[in-house]
Amino acid sequence: MRIGDGYTGPEMVSPTAWVAAAVVLSLGLALTAGAVIWQQRNARDEARGLQDRQIERLEADLVKRLSMPVYGLKGARGAMAATDGRLKRSAFAAYVASRDLAREFPGVRGFGFIERVERSALPAFVAAQRRDDGTEFRVHGSGSEPVLYVVSQIAPPSNNLPAWGLDSGAEPVRRQAIEQAIDSGQTTLSSPTPLIQAPLKGPGFLLLVPVYQDGYDPGTPEKRRAALLGLLYAPLVASELLDGVAAQAATLLDLKLSVRQVDGQFMPLLAAHAGAMLPTGDVDDYTLDEAPMADTRLFDIAGRQFQLQAALSQTAARQLIGLSGMGIQIGGTLLSLLLAVTVYLLAAGRARAEHLARGMTADLARGGRGGRPPPKAGGKTHTKHRNGRAQDRVNPGSPDTRAEG
Repeated sequence: MRIGDGYTGPEMVSPTAWVAAAVVLSLGLALTAGAVIWQQRNARDEARGLQDRQIERLEADLVKRLSMPVYGLKGARGAMAATDGRLKRSAFAAYVASRDLAREFPGVRGFGFIERVERSALPAFVAAQRRDDGTEFRVHGSGSEPVLYVVSQIAPPSNNLPAWGLDSGAEPVRRQAIEQAIDSGQTTLSSPTPLIQAPLKGPGFLLLVPVYQDGYDPGTPEKRRAALLGLLYAPLVASELLDGVAAQAATLLDLKLSVRQVDGQFMPLLAAHAGAMLPTGDVDDYTLDEAPMADTRLFDIAGRQFQLQAALSQTAARQLIGLSGMGIQIGGTLLSLLLAVTVYLLAAGRARAEHLARGMTADLARGGRGGRPPPKAGGKTHTKHRNGRAQDRVNPGSPDTRAEG
């Protein structure tokens, strides 16, 4: 609006106000973007740290769960050493009954003892087992190898009766693990193998502890084979052994656990996605390749290598990263807009004040142009006489002059 000329149309605002508001808004949004990026970077680092801690905890729990039965087997080995390397079937059953397998060793079907038997000595071996309160003992599942590895004792019998008398050396996976344990003298975990005790439970493991004469390791593979009394073992059901551990981690992690087989390939054991364990049939096809922060860990348990792939679930990642900068983004944007509007109003008010001042100055200049205003026609002017008296002077052409004439 132009002041003083009677124009009442739309007011023209100085572009300075728009420029100042735009600069403030741009700076505010830039600072907000920088703060959001910084916050998201910190949130991503925190998420990575949380993921690493969860994976390390899961790995430690898996190692602990798979290693705990070793203590029970070594306890049985100590008992055998105290009885000159022989435990009667009743004594072995009493030892196993003294352990709370379901609570102490989840996923363990029982404890057993495997003996190395030459095929030529098989009849004498069976007769000796039947004399030791095993009248129904028989060897089954025997292969064609000259050396058999027969399960001579297993307890509790209610869960393991089909395995009693089984030739474990007839199955290549089991035989490889047995021979590895004998030659190394170390606790050995087999590759995944079906368990005769739980054929519908999926793959299982055999955890093997070699037992030598006189209760100590002879030191070389040849001496170990010669001094071997047998192997204590525990059949482990993978689904029961691992699901309880993985289910706890599945609340935050998508994961896949695999184990290396004899042929070098990894066999998937279980997987979890979106907080739930996947069915056995879906585990093979599940992958975490598209997860942005997926991590892969390799670790060994009793001579067997495991592969753990894990990443934060989408829900956990969204809570930690996706929403980390929302408060700063919304607050910074609103504050930037508020500051821009404030600067615009201040600049526009100043421009209007300056425009008004210029209009008033122009009006005053037009009113004072040409000096003192002229006297009206027919009026009188007062002059001051030298002696201080005022005299009236009549302007020529005034009505009074004309009347006097």
